[in-house]
Amino acid sequence: MRFSEKNLRTKMVVWLAAEIFLTSIGTDDLADYSEFIFEMNLVKIEIERRLRTRYLLPQNLSPLKI
Repeated sequence: MRFSEKNLRTKMVVWLAAEIFLTSIGTDDLADYSEFIFEMNLVKIEIERRLRTRYLLPQNLSPLKI
């Protein structure tokens, strides 16, 4: 087994254990919501970057107010 496979398996086992634990104490939804909020911020940043690149918007002008 290569190092990367061992590392991947370890990460998967830790993730699965964390999911089971968080679900059992009822906080998994809270963790999922925080991941959703974080991901939405990344999407907003990417959209703004693409709009600036395509339409040459100035840096101080934010086209999105999310």
